[in-house]
Amino acid sequence: MLQFPLGEVESDMFVLHLPLLENKAVLALLVFIGGLSAATSMVIVAVIALSIMISNNLVLPLLLRATVINEQSVADLYPRLLGIRRVSIALVLLLAYAYFKSVGPEYSLVSIGLISFTAVALFAPVIIGGIYWKRATRAGAISALLVGFVVWAFTLPLPTMAEAGSLSRDFIDRGFFQLAFLKPYALFGMEGMDRISHAAFWSLLLNTATYFTVSLYTEARPQEVTQAVLFVDVEKYQEGNRDLDMIKREAKVADIMVLLNRFLGEQRASELLRSFERQRGQLLAKSPRASDELIDYAEKHLAGAIGAASAKIIITSIAKESPISLGEIFNLLDQTQEIIQYSKALEKKSTELERTTRQLQTANAQLQELDRLKADFITTVTHELRTPITSIKALSRILLDNPDLPEDKQREFGRLIVNESERITRLINQVLDLKKLQAEEGRWAREPLDLGALVRQAFAGMEKLFEDHHIAATCRVTAELPLIVGDGDRLTQVVVNLLSNALKFCASPNGVVGVDLQRGDGGLWLEVCDNGRGIEARDQALIFERFTQLNSPEAGKPKGSGLGLFISKTIVERHGGRIEVESEPGTGTCFRVYLPVG
Repeated sequence: MLQFPLGEVESDMFVLHLPLLENKAVLALLVFIGGLSAATSMVIVAVIALSIMISNNLVLPLLLRATVINEQSVADLYPRLLGIRRVSIALVLLLAYAYFKSVGPEYSLVSIGLISFTAVALFAPVIIGGIYWKRATRAGAISALLVGFVVWAFTLPLPTMAEAGSLSRDFIDRGFFQLAFLKPYALFGMEGMDRISHAAFWSLLLNTATYFTVSLYTEARPQEVTQAVLFVDVEKYQEGNRDLDMIKREAKVADIMVLLNRFLGEQRASELLRSFERQRGQLLAKSPRASDELIDYAEKHLAGAIGAASAKIIITSIAKESPISLGEIFNLLDQTQEIIQYSKALEKKSTELERTTRQLQTANAQLQELDRLKADFITTVTHELRTPITSIKALSRILLDNPDLPEDKQREFGRLIVNESERITRLINQVLDLKKLQAEEGRWAREPLDLGALVRQAFAGMEKLFEDHHIAATCRVTAELPLIVGDGDRLTQVVVNLLSNALKFCASPNGVVGVDLQRGDGGLWLEVCDNGRGIEARDQALIFERFTQLNSPEAGKPKGSGLGLFISKTIVERHGGRIEVESEPGTGTCFRVYLPVG
């Protein structure tokens, strides 16, 4: 400073200019050669290190994720890796040269180095937090680095490029977006500090604040919890304590050998495997399955060649993870209190198991109920068949044994025999419909139908029965309804089933039954309502099951097989529709059928 005052010589050139000032040419030549070799070695080491970082931690993980790990792709990866590193070297050199040409003449090497060191310092809060603070999360670390680097770039690299003329100086003088508190050298109005201290203060402050805030308000994943415990309490978990691994990995020894051969070469791979066998005292040829130690050993040495991130991806491609057993969990709980954090995951699993158990219990109860209903159905069918058969047999015997019966008695007995025969036929047909619905699923008619005409026809066929039971029945069909596509016979069966149910459960002789067909929600709605005894809420889903009949203390068990509503629901759903029921005990029941148009 005494020899070259007032900045006559750049500080980077002091050591070279001192011998020149004293006319020591040989010494100056030695200084120049030493400085050139030092600068060259710095460039070589830095560029190679950066190219390895770029290829191992950025390019190669992306390449491995995008490429299926097969024999061909892995075999070609080594020359591809060399190419990636060579391209990275060229890019780093070009970027460094471009930055030097843009700001180099204005700043010394020391100044440029301090800018880089300020950026590197932003990793410190995350690293220290990861070592000493278990509550830290991945989201907090990434957010902190992003915020820190944005502030660093705004307060150091961008202003230097503006001062060198590469960018406009407007944001330096007036602030970003013309906001005075966003001046890069006086951020938030803080002045009086040198540029490096100012940038370091704000970038580290906001970096650290973001790290703690985001970590506190985000939930750590199970892997992050594991890493936090192992890093923070490192003295408890020394290397080699395999009982503390929360995830066991499985792979074939042959696959491990193939990976090492392809990425490290056969000679290096053989040396590593022989060294592993000597250390563990075991022959890998006798162990088809790779142990956790071998998988970690292979991953460690692959990481030395292609980086930790890429090694993790490659090992994951052949190693299958399996959770620890219950016995290992108890072993872990005995070894450390910290592992209690994993009880949250176990509690979640326990809750899922309890929910599954409840579902199984519900399903089992439903199966038992269906079994009971089936038994009731068999009892019902046999009873229903026995009654008309007994009547037919008795009446036939009377006619056979008494040929001289009056003609009116013979006609009466004949009519009773016909009615009982029709009753048996209806019962058998309804049971057979169950099989027909499945057997004829693909042979149903698909033709345009006028549902209004179909409903009116079915109602007309039942109208006399309503009159005989003194039930007031009405049918209202909206005019000009669109056509639907379906099987007319099957849909007629649905309408008749619903009308028969209304007739069966209606409050005769003062019963009321209403049929209503109208358009809505892109389809047609058919309603069949009565003022019968109604259905309990707990039974409303059950009535659509097969073999189901609801008993009433007043009316007892109704006549029929309990298949009508199940058959109706099946037919409606095959037509793309749905059937619903609305009912309250004592106020009646309303069945609503929706069928789509077209």
